[in-house]
Amino acid sequence: MKGATNEREEYVSRVLSLYLGLAETPARSSRLDRRLAEELYENQIGLEEVESAMILASARRLLRSANAPKLGPIRSLHYFLPVIDEVRSVPVSADCIAIPARQTRRIRGATFQDLQSLTGYLQEAVAKKVGGVQIHAVLHGRQH
Repeated sequence: MKGATNEREEYVSRVLSLYLGLAETPARSSRLDRRLAEELYENQIGLEEVESAMILASARRLLRSANAPKLGPIRSLHYFLPVIDEVRSVPVSADCIAIPARQTRRIRGATFQDLQSLTGYLQEAVAKKVGGVQIHAVLHGRQH
């Protein structure tokens, strides 16, 4: 029983750590964020799927057109639920959207140039794994 509790707590801690390490997220998680992380564990949502969804959603925000209206900050872990569902339903290799964890952690305090560099890195990584039309679909949330 204690092993399951430790595993659950590690999962919840990792999800919240990933969430708080992203750009435009709060400095602290809320009790609702913690409860959602617990529910994700209970529903056996893989940590890799959650991480991929967070990275993908963040990349979409970073890749928005400069002419698009400015988005407000992300206020809740719930923001990522639709993308988690998408990642679980679309047969896209984790390699397509995974970037090194150290790059992800740098987003919070990044300058505009850092974000441009990270965005370019992500685009290159995806381009190596997916065809051009699908790249656009994956990064912009459309399926073809």
